[in-house]
Amino acid sequence: MRHFPRLRSGHGSYGRSFSSRELLYEGLRLQRRGDAAGALQRFGSAGGGPEPPQVAQAAHNAAGLLLRRSNGVTGVTDASGSCARCERGERVLAPWAEDGFDYEATVEAVDEAAGLCTVAWADGGETCRVVPCAAVTSLDGRPCFFQTGGEQRLWAARRFLRRALLDWQQQAEAGVAHDAFVDFAGVAADLAAAELRVALSTSFSTWPGMELAQSLLRRGAFTAERAYAPDPRALAALFSAKAEAMRFETGVDLKELQRLHLRVRDHLHAATWKREPHWVSFGGTLRWETLHQVMWAKALVHVAVFADREVGRAPKASVGRNLPRHGRAAKRRRRGAVAGMSPVRRSVWALPEKLLPAPRGLPRGPDPLLAVRCCARQGVLRAWRALLWAAGRDVQSFRLPWTYSCDSARSLALELPKTRIHSELMLEVAVLVFAMGCRLGQASRSRKVALQLLMVAQSRASDETLELVQHGVELLTPQAARFLGRWQLLGYRPREELWLLRRRKRCRNDTGAAVAALPGPPPCSWMLEGVALAELLP
Repeated sequence: MRHFPRLRSGHGSYGRSFSSRELLYEGLRLQRRGDAAGALQRFGSAGGGPEPPQVAQAAHNAAGLLLRRSNGVTGVTDASGSCARCERGERVLAPWAEDGFDYEATVEAVDEAAGLCTVAWADGGETCRVVPCAAVTSLDGRPCFFQTGGEQRLWAARRFLRRALLDWQQQAEAGVAHDAFVDFAGVAADLAAAELRVALSTSFSTWPGMELAQSLLRRGAFTAERAYAPDPRALAALFSAKAEAMRFETGVDLKELQRLHLRVRDHLHAATWKREPHWVSFGGTLRWETLHQVMWAKALVHVAVFADREVGRAPKASVGRNLPRHGRAAKRRRRGAVAGMSPVRRSVWALPEKLLPAPRGLPRGPDPLLAVRCCARQGVLRAWRALLWAAGRDVQSFRLPWTYSCDSARSLALELPKTRIHSELMLEVAVLVFAMGCRLGQASRSRKVALQLLMVAQSRASDETLELVQHGVELLTPQAARFLGRWQLLGYRPREELWLLRRRKRCRNDTGAAVAALPGPPPCSWMLEGVALAELLP
């Protein structure tokens, strides 16, 4: 176990007697203990110290991730914890929509009902003058307007990650950036995820968060792919964020979405990580491969809802059965044809990614889920695989979740660690299992398995997700779901993570609720974040 340097006893404050490096490690130690407010305070002080830009980048990156992951933790509101009321004529810092960075401006008008603020830029610019109130800060970094619903926290996390990107530019100018650009790719992926969350949660509909995220990902991929030896860790983080951003676009190329996840899978298998588990959150830890399985499952169910037409002709047998063994069809299956797209080779890398060493192969042998042609079935199986991996089970064969008994599903849920992130994982898997069960005509059997997961998650859920879990339990209980076997999937809203279900009436006098909404965890809950922080921290 790695020990971080401790602050000397007898000092209640942290000033010039402690270096930025010591403050950074002290913040990481406090975060591991559960003191999110103290850790955020240390990170803010370490980012403004006279140390090299590598330490400032790590501090700002850690502060941005902590702000996002500590949602619902008491005592954490922002970098300062207080608001500076800004009236008309006050000088503030506001983000410019053209590039996303903060610039000095003067407040001209405030519409608190709409949550918008009109500013006059200090350089005299006349574009993008209307900005969200939650994004405006004073010159010393304090938020100017109090906002509820977590939007202010998302903007604060975005500001820290923007500073980390500026710190990397200083490293590049000094010639101390990583040769494989893992530091830049990691910060770009984290900042793109922050831009996506802001764009999906802000009330300002014209804020170009999606465009800013796509621009960051293109820049990161252009830089990382042209390195002398492209690092698969960096490419996995970039392409996973790009695939997640594509799900929220209109008219998305679903074949390209699937190819991106194949590339992420190969990069994860070729990567060499420092520690296990890699992804560290304030509410728990998960492996990179487990996170990717959840993201891949959500992409597959997205295809199943919006493009898949193979549901009616999907094989009824379990995975691996009744597959052709001879002929051209067998060759296409063995190549790993993906649902909803033409057969592709196992490796879909393009130059200069071919400069990477050949992947070591799947850690558990060939992936049997690639043989499943139905997107709905494959998505459910990948979500269930993520649950099995999170519980520490290393299995070679997979069964559909609704083939499990209630006792087996409950025992699997009880094997998961009692952390916030695992309760959110149970909520995600339960929602996907029931939604796809309704689509495949297995609503009654999938309800029983999903209900067992939700009941275990209810006893472990945080304040942030407790209401979502309770709503799912109330919807899936036998008393409220007397005719649940007749429910069918009506639609899916990816920007809200909301599944719409409709119950067909049993008879004319049936007066039950015809439509119900089943929400999952918030959008972008599963992202490959913190690559630069976990792999390049000094």
